[in-house]
Amino acid sequence: METTTTRPLSPGDAPAMTVLSCALDRRWWGQAETEFDEVEQRLRLAGNLDERSRGIETSAGLVAYGLQFGSHDIDVVIAPELDADTRRAVEDELFGWLTAVGVGRIEAPEQDTDLLATYARHGFVPISSSFELERPAERPLAGTPPLPEGVELRPFDRDADASAVHALIYSFWTEVPTHADRDLEEWRELFLGHASYDGDHQVIAWRGGAPVGAAICRIFGGDTGWVTQLGVAHGERGCGLGRALLTEATRRLADTQGVEVIGLSVVARNEQALGLYRSAGFEVTREWVTCAPG
Repeated sequence: METTTTRPLSPGDAPAMTVLSCALDRRWWGQAETEFDEVEQRLRLAGNLDERSRGIETSAGLVAYGLQFGSHDIDVVIAPELDADTRRAVEDELFGWLTAVGVGRIEAPEQDTDLLATYARHGFVPISSSFELERPAERPLAGTPPLPEGVELRPFDRDADASAVHALIYSFWTEVPTHADRDLEEWRELFLGHASYDGDHQVIAWRGGAPVGAAICRIFGGDTGWVTQLGVAHGERGCGLGRALLTEATRRLADTQGVEVIGLSVVARNEQALGLYRSAGFEVTREWVTCAPG
């Protein structure tokens, strides 16, 4: 078994963290997906790295890390090639820290039964599932649903409109179990502060001076468009606004050069949203299991 040392992460660890995360991506999905800019953003969101991170090293360098970024999010990454004894020691060290800082929930792909068993060994048990769904970008959605009378789409101004759109989204977002509540500063950094941000990708519906629906979007890896948040104000539901927003968001992402796939995620128990996405041609490609202390 390798000797290990534990320390807080630093911004200078971003390249090694990206390499580790990509190794895990390849184990799970057969290809590297984590981007360096994404890791850097999460380090910024973490803030105090002395309190909110742990890196574990062997003679080979960084082999595992835990990172709390934002108020509800955690990355747990362990190099897949570690020998059994070293891996066990790394897991115990990392999960000991996670328990001490009071992590509320962590995720794993449903097919990684070894990782889920590790979670269970440290007291984290499944509480819910979520799906990722995708559709080819080149296949347009059928029809263009009309906007409800009195509702219009306007260009999104990240500085002027962020507060109102944030207030809209979080007037209903946390009604879905496991959806995190985020203050304006955290939401702006996580959803609007990434390197691929483009104001033209954001689809905001307004009635008069108030936003009543939003589709917040981004690009991953240059070829994957993603709808990160989609929702409609309570008083505007049942009139087709959600489908109209989804259609427009999909069109804008698909029209972006290089984008081949459009995706989004949804909590499995959110049957209404899942039905909307499936009816729009999105198909489940991945399932994630959310675990929490038992």
